[in-house]
Amino acid sequence: MRTKWAKGFFVGIDYGTTKSAIATIEAGGAPQLRNLGADNPSMPSSVKLSKYSTGNPPRFRIDRVGWWAKYADVKTNDTSCVFERSKLDIGKDGFKGYGPQNCNKNYDQVTPEDIAAIIIKRLKNSIESKQSIEKRNVKTKIKAATITVPASWNPIQREATKYAGYLAGFEDVELIEEPVAALVTIGASF
Repeated sequence: MRTKWAKGFFVGIDYGTTKSAIATIEAGGAPQLRNLGADNPSMPSSVKLSKYSTGNPPRFRIDRVGWWAKYADVKTNDTSCVFERSKLDIGKDGFKGYGPQNCNKNYDQVTPEDIAAIIIKRLKNSIESKQSIEKRNVKTKIKAATITVPASWNPIQREATKYAGYLAGFEDVELIEEPVAALVTIGASF
C-alpha cells in the first residue's frame, strides 16, 4: 500500500469543517505545517462555484477556493453559490450552499464529496507547486496522502472522504482518526 509514496515524501491533510491544512515530512526530516499564503497555515473550507451550462447534467466552474470564496460577494442576480462546512454533510444527502434565492436549486447535483475534493485538490496543488520550485522546476506529483477524520465517523463518511481524496487526484488515500493522529507524535518523539 505504501509503494505509491513519493521517495520518502509524505503528506497529511486536515480536512476541517471550517478550515483545512496540509503538512509534509521528508524522510529523516521534521514535519512541516505548510504555509498556504499570507503566512497562514490553513485556509477556509469554502468553495464558490458558478454555473456555466444548463445541460443535463449542468456544468460548473470553480470560481474561488479558500479565503477568496469565504469572503466572496454573492449578488442576488449572480449565478454562483458558495459552499462551506461540507465536512458536516459528507456521506449524507441534502447538502446546501448559500447565495441567490435559486442557488440550491441550480446546484442540487453538487455533493459534499465534490466540494471536499476541490478543497483537498487545492491543498495538493499548493504543495506540488512549492515542491517544484524548491526542486528547481522538477515537477513533483504527489500520489498519496493521509487524511484525518473524526473518530466518531461511520464507514459511509469515511468512504466518502476517501472518495474525495481520489477525486482530488490522489492514487492512494489513507485515513487516520484525529485522536490517533495526535498520539502518533508521542511515539515519534521518544
